[in-house]
Formats: sequence, structure tokens, C-alpha cells
Amino acid sequence: MKTRTLRLFILPLLAFILVLALFPILFKGKLEEIARAELNKTTGIIISFDRLSVNAFRHFPNISATLHGLSLNTKDTFDSIASIKQARAAIDLSSILSKTKPLTITKIIIKDASLTFRILPSGASNFDFIFAERRTPQKPGSLKPGKKKISARLSSIVLQNMNLLWDDQSTALRFFAENLSLMSKGDYNEDWFHLTLAANIPKFNFSYGGIDYMQNVKIGARGLLEMNISEQTYRMKNGEIRLNELATSLEAEIRMKEEAMYTDLQFKTKENSFKSLLSLLPHAYTENFSEVKTEGFFDLEGSIKGSIDTIPDHFPSVYLRGSIRDGQFNYPDLPLGIMGINAT
Repeated sequence: MKTRTLRLFILPLLAFILVLALFPILFKGKLEEIARAELNKTTGIIISFDRLSVNAFRHFPNISATLHGLSLNTKDTFDSIASIKQARAAIDLSSILSKTKPLTITKIIIKDASLTFRILPSGASNFDFIFAERRTPQKPGSLKPGKKKISARLSSIVLQNMNLLWDDQSTALRFFAENLSLMSKGDYNEDWFHLTLAANIPKFNFSYGGIDYMQNVKIGARGLLEMNISEQTYRMKNGEIRLNELATSLEAEIRMKEEAMYTDLQFKTKENSFKSLLSLLPHAYTENFSEVKTEGFFDLEGSIKGSIDTIPDHFPSVYLRGSIRDGQFNYPDLPLGIMGINAT
């Protein structure tokens, strides 16, 4: 009796596992066809990948589909945009089996990626295709009958080991984020995002006009992000950004209105030690920084509020207040320190 009961349990289980194992073979071709068709809909850009792999166990009960060797290259400009070793998506199984339901993505994981956004002195950029796409609305009924749509009902987005470069040669503004990682959880769809996020950048470099303002700064960020895509409104709540030892609270709202962008941003240091400010100075944040003796206080708060638009010399109002009181520091390998630093 026990043997028969055991068989009644094991045989269906084995059959179920076999179906899951065969699923990638049965539906890999269908998913690859959809992926190639969707990726090449964007005007002015060539998106390609080496291969697609499918796994029915990794994100069960969803299906895992991974693009290997993904690259984004512009057709008419001078530069590539992205090179991604792995881009993985968890897909709702029922949306794959359905003939009418859009293919629904529930999770995205991107690993080992390099993104480059470059603007030449002439003003041409390798991401001009984004604006061209916006100016070319999709015609009603342009989707061919029988073609699968793709829908996003995301619960999380994860970035692992991403290098991000912004190189604006027209203004000599450049920053590079090395080995960026990001984890976000919440609710996503085509119209709005509501999520908590945590990001980490081990090395961040920033220069403007040929002057290095940040060198190998360690950045951490977390907060609640809300985005209303249809209304083009973006909010950061309970935000915190840490630059080396300097922690700052952040509340922000950005609204896009025709040719203008409205900004309301407020920040304030959460810790008032002079050492937190010292950690931002180039070459000051060394391996033995924990041994540096410091005293004194540092405060910083400010806001940026108003519209940025195409009207010449029209900028938002900026408020900034900072002070250093009784600051002093002494590195362990130097005989003398510096004392009596005061500034407002």
C-alpha cells in the first residue's frame, strides 16, 4: 500500500520535472524569435546577441530566458552604446503559452555590462536615436497580426558589475562609475514605478572643464523611487547618498513639462564630522584613512528649485549653506597636522 501511494506521488512528480526539462527545447525557438523581433524595432540602433538560453527551474514558476553577448550599436553615429555579457529575464509561464496574452516579464537581471554615453564637440551623440524614436509615433495597427507584444510587470531589477561612462566633449563633463551594482524591488509597469532601491559604486570619477573633482570616490545610495511615466514625474523619498564617509539625506522631485524641466531637490548632511568632508578630497581617502586623527564639525545643506528650459540664462534658484568649525587633521605618517580650520 505504501509502495503504491509512493508511486502515485513520484510518477506525476517525475513527469512534471520532465516537462520542465523539455520546456527550453520546445519553446526556445519561439522566445528567440520574439526577442530578435522586439530588439530590432528601435529606429537607428542595431541590437544583437550571440545566443539565448532558457531555464525552467531558476525562477520557477516563471521561465528564465538569458541573452548572452548582447550588444547595442548605433547605425548612423560613431560609437557603440552597450556591451552586456548576460541579460536575464523571468517570464510569466502563462504568457508564453497564451496566444493572446502579452509576453509578461517579471524580473530583470543584468550582469557584466559596459554602457557608454558620448557627446561630440559638435553636439552629436551616440544616443540621438532615443529622441528620433520619440518623434516617430507608432502608427495604429502597425503591429503585425500574430506577433507577440511584450509587457512589463516587474517586481525587481538587478544590475551586477556594470561600468557606466558619460563623456560630454561639448562641455568637458565626464564621469565614470566602475563596477556599479543596483538592487531594486517594488511594482513596475508601463506607466509607473514604485520601488525601493540600493546602489553601490566602489569607484566613481568626475571631472569638469579638465579639473578632477572626484577621484575613486566610493558611493552608496538608497531610497524610495516613484516614477509616473505618463505624467513624466519622478520623485525620490527618504533618500540617502554616501560619498566615502559623507552621508547626505536627499528628497527630490523632477517634472517634465514640454520644453522645460521643473526641479525641486533638497539635501542635508546626516553626519557633521569634519572627517566626513576630508574623505572627499582627492588623494585624501587612502587605505589608512581610518588612522587619520581629526577634530571639528562640518555642516552642509542646500536646495535646487525651479525650472530649467530653453530660455537663455533661465536657471532654477540654488541655496547652499556650509560651515567648518574648529577643523583639524593629522595623518599618521606626517609629523605635524593642520589645525584651526574654520569656514562659512
